[in-house]
Amino acid sequence: MEQAVSLHHQLTSSAEEQRTRAWLLDFGQDCQAVIALHEMSQVQLSIQLFEIPKTPPYCRQTLIFENSLLPVIDMGLLLNGISTELDSEIVGICVYQEKPRQALKYAGIHLKETPVVITVSDQQTCSLPETQPIWQFFAPSCILHEERKIPIIDPAALFSAETREQIQALNAT
Repeated sequence: MEQAVSLHHQLTSSAEEQRTRAWLLDFGQDCQAVIALHEMSQVQLSIQLFEIPKTPPYCRQTLIFENSLLPVIDMGLLLNGISTELDSEIVGICVYQEKPRQALKYAGIHLKETPVVITVSDQQTCSLPETQPIWQFFAPSCILHEERKIPIIDPAALFSAETREQIQALNAT
């Protein structure tokens, strides 16, 4: 059985130039990221969100998806302290595995715009933006796209308890 390979692994796994397609995510406020095509199952438009008290501010909302409550992360709030500019409710549904051969998990990310497919290659890899050290917790690599550094999100890391604890520790300092 062939295992799914994350985009960040695809970009660094071979000396030959690899080209792959990915979703370019726009969170508003000049903040973008990339996620592998297979790590975004769908985009929900105009959905009903529910507030959950006593949760981190960047993850205070949930949505009902396939009879389950999914957390929805506001990347603008997480990265910049300013909520994603929402003209309409657009939520990307991420799919990931915490470990190989475990059941798939789902979670949401607020988006400013509908994601666009881009083609990326090994030649575009670069260092993560130094202005936002929080990327290091859930973006194992980065690409240069249209003269901008765009982090590559690992959804398993983004939605992990370990990342949540690292973010809390960073915010406490």
